[in-house]
Amino acid sequence: MSSIRLKSSLKLVAGVLAVGAALALLFCLTSHLAAPRHVQPMPEITAAEIAANAAARQIRIDPENPLVLHAAVDHAEGKNAAWYPRSESPILAKLVAEGKLPPVAERVGPEPCVMRGVEGVGTYGGTWMRIANSASDVNVIA
Repeated sequence: MSSIRLKSSLKLVAGVLAVGAALALLFCLTSHLAAPRHVQPMPEITAAEIAANAAARQIRIDPENPLVLHAAVDHAEGKNAAWYPRSESPILAKLVAEGKLPPVAERVGPEPCVMRGVEGVGTYGGTWMRIANSASDVNVIA
């Protein structure tokens, strides 16, 4: 009777090991098939590009002369004012065209908050640079 139990136990262990080995083989094959194939080598990065990136990361905040991005405007000028928003992100324009979002004039209201970037009015896309209120904020962001 004990030899029958032993044989059953060995069959169970062998079955579990076989299933484990089959799963391991399946995972290895799947990872091999899903692995990215790099056809082109990575481009070389020049020392000048590295230096430019390092300089761009050197954030200095002058507490005596903080950046002011909020533009003071006369809201009495209304929708005809030069600062009043007339265009919007292409993504939002698509939602307006689909009827999923109201037009920009309805969304901003009669007294919109007008912001100007450090380098003037921006364009859509690119890299978003976050704003920090103090030198310690820079460490949190970086």
